[in-house]
Amino acid sequence: MVKETVARISARGISVSLGGGISPATIDQILAEVEPNQFNTRVVTFQVQVGTSFRQAVEESLRFELSMLKSDLKNGFISKEEELFRVRELRRRLESPRQKSHPAI
Repeated sequence: MVKETVARISARGISVSLGGGISPATIDQILAEVEPNQFNTRVVTFQVQVGTSFRQAVEESLRFELSMLKSDLKNGFISKEEELFRVRELRRRLESPRQKSHPAI
């Protein structure tokens, strides 16, 4: 469904950015199958370059977000509960093994 939607939008000349649950283990396969113009984690947007692996870039982006959460908590921008939830989610995504296919594609 995602692949077809991105194709229809792109066919109209509209740039598409894909995001949500991005993980290092699955990003390259998702980009190859869906072919968006860009993709994003919560805090970083990447321009897709065909044939480029984004695994390490996504890993570094998620680690950067972990650091940002500490700062956001310290400065009162988020609650301790929000920080704990996001940290758990980010660690899960960083530790996830390679998958053969992404369920949303």
